[in-house]
Amino acid sequence: MPSLLNHLEKEFKREAKNKGIDFSIKVDPKLPEFFTGDEASLRKVLGNLLKNAIKFTHEGSVWLRITPKKALGNDYITVRFEVEDTGIGIDDVHLNKIFESFSQVDISSTKSYQGTGLGLAISKRLVEIMKGKIVVKSKEGKGSLFSFAIPLRTEMPEEKPFDESKIIELLKEFRILMVEDNLINQKISKITLEKSGCKLDVANNGKEGLEKYIQNPYDLILMDIQMPVMDGLETTRQIRKFEKEQGERHAFIVALTANAMESDRKKAMAVGMDGFIAKPFNPKELFKILHGFIIKE
Repeated sequence: MPSLLNHLEKEFKREAKNKGIDFSIKVDPKLPEFFTGDEASLRKVLGNLLKNAIKFTHEGSVWLRITPKKALGNDYITVRFEVEDTGIGIDDVHLNKIFESFSQVDISSTKSYQGTGLGLAISKRLVEIMKGKIVVKSKEGKGSLFSFAIPLRTEMPEEKPFDESKIIELLKEFRILMVEDNLINQKISKITLEKSGCKLDVANNGKEGLEKYIQNPYDLILMDIQMPVMDGLETTRQIRKFEKEQGERHAFIVALTANAMESDRKKAMAVGMDGFIAKPFNPKELFKILHGFIIKE
């Protein structure tokens, strides 16, 4: 816990100070100092909540509070985490949608709350994987309180990586689109991902993929580069343009191509793609790339 709190304080105290708001971390003195658990996931969730709290608070304060709730036996206790702010708040109509992927919290007085959906959807799923539940209380114009409680074991911590199984669990919650003109590659990739419990839609070219995305944005897009009608590079340009103009949050776009040259990789990144995988499709490479996205997101 000390290393986690030091990291969060270092990361967000300066950000809050630059905005002219107060930021404090309050830890109940009864809380044990060391736990074993998934520090990477916990850091990710708290980082997302604090980032949003500071982003949408223009005056006042942001607090992180940590308290022990209940002893569970076998050295486990339930620990409650709260992130509270005096920010713009969320109206009642949108509260029940705030944890959905691509939810649009469009407050009449400001549209600045757009851009939180995928981060909160990931946070919700990570908390569930850690055997907890995240909830929110909020009043428009007054602020918000996000909280969750998870079981943690009270002993010296062991470093545990964010493993592949958790990436797969998150992918099950994602809306995935494959844009690929080759029927065989479509079927192979679909079978490969569905073996892990994921579901995906398919578009046969870039134009069709763009139309599907505009109708209902996706969390993850697997994009072939060379396609008829509209290639993957132009499709990605159009998607990024649409995101910017409509205030949509950033979709993960991974290039799928038979050309593994560095020049092709640079072209893909230049138009806004997030990753690059050479064919034939290898799911482990995709999981590895997504791991990097999620930790940064």
